[in-house]
Amino acid sequence: MSHPESILRIGATQVDGYESRSRVLAVAVDGEAELALILDSTGEGFNWMQAVQFRLSDDGKELTSLVGGRLGAKRILCSREAE
Repeated sequence: MSHPESILRIGATQVDGYESRSRVLAVAVDGEAELALILDSTGEGFNWMQAVQFRLSDDGKELTSLVGGRLGAKRILCSREAE
C-alpha cells in the first residue's frame, strides 16, 4: 500500500513531493551513493529555500534523507513502470 505523502520524485531539474514542488538550483554528489541538493521550493501557499541530502543503500533499493547529518526518512525506490 502506498502513502501519497511519502512519494518523492527526484528529477534532473525538479523534485516533486506531497503538495510541494522544488526547482533544483545546485547539485553535489559524493561517489555513487550520496546526493545533496539546494532547492527553491513552493507548496501550500509558501516559498522557501532548502538544502537536502540523500544516501542510497548498498543494495540500491532504499533512499534515506539526511537532515542535519542525521538519518531521516527512508523510502523504497520504485521503478518508472510503478508510477
